[in-house]
Amino acid sequence: MDNRFSIKDFVVVALILVVIVILLLSMFMKDRDWDRLDQMMGVMEQQQQSISGYEQTVQRMREENNALKGGVERLIAVLQENAGQGGGVSLGNGGDINLDANAAGVEGGFEERRLAVRENADFASGDWYVTAVGSVIPKLTPYIPGDTVGSYIRWQIVESLAKRDYDDPTIWRPVLAKSWEVSDDGLTITFQLRENVRFSGGEPFDSSDVIFTYNWVMNPDIAAPRTRAYWDRIESVEATGPYEVVFKLKDSYFLGFSVCAEMEVLCEEYYREFTPDQFNTTPGLVYGSGPYKLQQDPEEWKPGTQATVLVRNENYWSVPPALDRLVFKIFTTRPPMVTAFRNGEFDNLGVRADEYLNFRDDASLREGKRWLEYEIVNGGYRYLGWNTARPMFSDKRVRQALAMLINREQMAERLFNGTASVATGPFHPLGNQDDPSIEPWPYDPAAASALLAQAGWEDRDGDGVLENSAGERFRFSITFPAGIATYQSMAEAIKLTMAQAKIAVDLNPQEWNSMLESMDARDFDSITLGWGAGGPESDVYQMFHSDSIEDGGDNYGSFRSDALDAAIEAARFEPDDEKRQVLWHEVHRILHDEQPYAFLFNSRLIRMVDERIHNANPTTLYDFVHWDEFYVPGPQQQPRQ
Repeated sequence: MDNRFSIKDFVVVALILVVIVILLLSMFMKDRDWDRLDQMMGVMEQQQQSISGYEQTVQRMREENNALKGGVERLIAVLQENAGQGGGVSLGNGGDINLDANAAGVEGGFEERRLAVRENADFASGDWYVTAVGSVIPKLTPYIPGDTVGSYIRWQIVESLAKRDYDDPTIWRPVLAKSWEVSDDGLTITFQLRENVRFSGGEPFDSSDVIFTYNWVMNPDIAAPRTRAYWDRIESVEATGPYEVVFKLKDSYFLGFSVCAEMEVLCEEYYREFTPDQFNTTPGLVYGSGPYKLQQDPEEWKPGTQATVLVRNENYWSVPPALDRLVFKIFTTRPPMVTAFRNGEFDNLGVRADEYLNFRDDASLREGKRWLEYEIVNGGYRYLGWNTARPMFSDKRVRQALAMLINREQMAERLFNGTASVATGPFHPLGNQDDPSIEPWPYDPAAASALLAQAGWEDRDGDGVLENSAGERFRFSITFPAGIATYQSMAEAIKLTMAQAKIAVDLNPQEWNSMLESMDARDFDSITLGWGAGGPESDVYQMFHSDSIEDGGDNYGSFRSDALDAAIEAARFEPDDEKRQVLWHEVHRILHDEQPYAFLFNSRLIRMVDERIHNANPTTLYDFVHWDEFYVPGPQQQPRQ
């Protein structure tokens, strides 16, 4: 057989080669397409990530815008409501209480203040505000007596119907109520409630929560005698609709509107699950509708050295606060607190009088800090209170003599470095209740010794200590908070001057909770502390009226005076402002004469605040607690742990 390569075979081979080349070229092009496709997919994935990030940013902006829009809408609604209300009704408080928000110049509730802060060019949300607390916080549960810091923390969680403006305490701003009306006689107050409020767990707020709060606290099984002493002025609280409540007052008590408006409203759905005993004994049972809430379960909060942390309430009905968290660190001794502040571990340090000069002149400590000195109308006073149930303090002449044995002018200069002035009574000089004509008892050991002799106290056996006719020595102890240098120094100075008058004094520093127990049990000779006023016009009934001696009242010194009781009662129920101030001046004069306390000092407040914290300015009312209005500009925000 011949095996020859013909033209036909050549053509077939050529066609096969062409097909192979086409296939190879096709495969090469597909590889390039796949590479190109891979590149395109990578680019698309990057674009998708960018789009997702953009969408998240847009979503955050949308949420913030909705929050701001909601606040604006609420503010506009308040403005419209106020614009249509017309004139106001005064409760006879001479401007102290103006019951019509529009007439008082209020254009909205506290959301108006937060919206104004947001208009600042450097405003930003985020960061924490960390502050220090100098002792263990004993209680957060509403209405159960605790300490001042615990009350300030609670105000960020549990809201009231209305509240005084921080800067102008003559103005009331609506909170859970959106408006109110007062009858001509001032004895009926009708609150219209907001309809968009929810508690932190999402429970809706309505008038039933107000009724529940009143009935709950008025139950004698609830350990809230201090509140019931004020709420006793309320005859009834009635819900006349889901968003309307009517308070009826028994009489023309001068703080009648305040008692109703400042009711901290409890969530019925939450608190009804607890027995009175559980409520009384669970220290952190704080739950509400405010801008913040406890980070942990309220039932698990315990007093101690751990920090108390508040976080934003995601269900808050009003303009949200700027700061993510409020952190309260506990320091039971002073040196570690100052060191931590120096190291930037927290943002705000109250300066004590004994530290004033050193801190003022310490450039490194003050670097990056604002130095603030100010007074507030409810700044209160320091005192040395006598247990008048003890025989040695039952005689007015003895109490007057003891006042004249305390060199308060010298103590104000040496112990307080000029940051304190001598007090004459329980009313702050910035307020109208204070009688400016009253002069402090002078430092006069000779006059004091003469009064003590008249009262029967002499050094009968020559041992250097006074005795009475029964041979009992004049010896007493001063109880004061342990670990606070100012109180320690005050007690030591008083001990020294008393010794010069042949009176023996023992110092009795106590941890705060133990001190509270001693006060409640009336188990002390004398006690030195401070009282703050609740507002620009305060009620001293709870501290000095004889009805407040028993049943957990704050008349720890068991002081009784028919004249003082009558003067307090007359002032409390006088609706005319000018007449009432005359009566308060009489109360002031009686207290100055009787000296149930040796009234010691009114003090300026001094603090250092990190410059990062903006809008942290002193206010006229309360002491630096408007944390919901603080903010930190974006470039100054710091990661916190």
